[in-house]
Amino acid sequence: MTIVLEKEAEDFLEKNKFSVINRTFIKKKSQIKEVKLKFPWVMKVYSKSIIHKHKHGGIILGIKNYKQAELAFTKLSKLKGFQGTVIQEIIFGQELILGLKSTKDFGLTILLGAGGTDVEKKKDITFRVLPITKHDAKQMTEDISAKIKNKPEIIKNLLRLNNLGLKHKNIKELDINPIILNKTYAKIVDARIIK
Repeated sequence: MTIVLEKEAEDFLEKNKFSVINRTFIKKKSQIKEVKLKFPWVMKVYSKSIIHKHKHGGIILGIKNYKQAELAFTKLSKLKGFQGTVIQEIIFGQELILGLKSTKDFGLTILLGAGGTDVEKKKDITFRVLPITKHDAKQMTEDISAKIKNKPEIIKNLLRLNNLGLKHKNIKELDINPIILNKTYAKIVDARIIK
């Protein structure tokens, strides 16, 4: 089993025509002033030993300037296994989870649900077995209780994910959580892949 962390997972998804948040990666505090993203930022720990960043205090939100970014970097760098920081622009909208999961009984399945940090508590998720059609994707958007604000964007992303799963058979699990949705776009803000 190989875990593909956020930075590489997002790069892989972007190469496969998914829209990913504007971001960069740094290893040293001295690189912060070179970052040309719009404030506010979120800074996340990058570490092979920290899979659930939120549970380990590995995500710092609402960074408004370079001084705050330097303080955030110092804090993140103290986490065990620290290898660098992913810096992203902050965007707002509805948080959803999209994903692929390999199952013993059905093979590769695709999922859609209410996303964010408490996805396990919400349990507002629907699954389908791959491959899916546009009709299946549309039905998935109606299966969950969360009212999806921009269904065409999510349907498009579900179909892209379907094609990705069919093309890359070595993917055992892929979590996009969250993908942030508003009236004009859906952008991936965090992702992880298990092969």
